[in-house]
Amino acid sequence: MIVQGFGNVGYWASKFFTEEGAILVGVAEADGSFICPSGINPDQLNQYKKQKKGIKGFLNATHSEGR
Repeated sequence: MIVQGFGNVGYWASKFFTEEGAILVGVAEADGSFICPSGINPDQLNQYKKQKKGIKGFLNATHSEGR
């Protein structure tokens, strides 16, 4: 799945869906977007976003500017 916006709703939706077996492969946010075909852990991304104030630079994902 791909989520547009990784705020409160995007995080919790991603968390609940991945707990049920979905694979989060993409995220679009204000500071850019990225894909990671092997899957993204929503808890790790949420922690990263809190620390860095954005998603840019998260793990080994392929980033692009804009949405």
